[in-house]
Amino acid sequence: MGKTLAQFRGVFANLLTALTPDGAAFEPAAQRDYVEWVLAKKVHGASVSLSSGEFGYHTGEERASIIDCVARAVDARVPVLAGVSELTLDATCELAKRAEASGVSAVMAMPRSYFVLNETEVLNYYETLLRAVKIPIGIYNNPSATGIDIGAALYEKIIGLDPRRITVSKDGSGQIFRTADVLARCKDFSLLQGHARLMLAALIHGAPGTDFVLASLLPGRFLAIYDNVVIHRNIDKAKQEFERLMPLFRLMQKYDVTRLAKALAPMLGLRLGPHRQPVLPLPDAAQAEMQNVVRELDLA
Repeated sequence: MGKTLAQFRGVFANLLTALTPDGAAFEPAAQRDYVEWVLAKKVHGASVSLSSGEFGYHTGEERASIIDCVARAVDARVPVLAGVSELTLDATCELAKRAEASGVSAVMAMPRSYFVLNETEVLNYYETLLRAVKIPIGIYNNPSATGIDIGAALYEKIIGLDPRRITVSKDGSGQIFRTADVLARCKDFSLLQGHARLMLAALIHGAPGTDFVLASLLPGRFLAIYDNVVIHRNIDKAKQEFERLMPLFRLMQKYDVTRLAKALAPMLGLRLGPHRQPVLPLPDAAQAEMQNVVRELDLA
């Protein structure tokens, strides 16, 4: 039933989705190779079908196939968090059931709707999802996608619906105080920081871990930061590791992180295909800028 905090702790790799070269279809063989590559780097967990997986451009059937592929490839070696948010609550619950059947560790849900939901509707969203599945449910706070920023008080109310099962979140609010505030209110809760640029500050503030797409491309760099803060208690060394990535963080400020990640993947030898339209690849000038950073940081 409820997972312990330790099972949702550490550096989670938020996976991109592998597509065929024309972007028309999911490419399971490439996804499995990608999962094996990431797990070989010793990440603590993986997440699938979240924003950087570009779930908004996949059908429900595709999402179920992607989640199942990742769950089977991981084969319970690390926890798997599966995004299940659809435009309707019924469709969200249906995808959650299929993710549960695939063997994921938890389903991640953001209260996504064409109309921005109010607090009562948000609570009903999670109550309904709790009835639909038996596995843990994670709060995916992504205000840019939902129009709702789940503040600490609302976190507390959602977790209070079932503290044994609502045990993890990916917080994409960008508010660093959110970490300390939520963890002070909600004991034994795993709030994973969703922004790479806030990783160091969040860990120092007590975040149990992180979950973002760059950890699926540069896992060793982010594991080094985590290990120095959490295991070795060497903040100065962690700060040095963090600052080495500053040129990359500056590019993240300049370009959308998912576009940047998809462009970065082939520079690292990962063949994951293009975006699915209407999203287009970064222009040549931006890609050249990225290549310079890859060389400068010796990332490839």
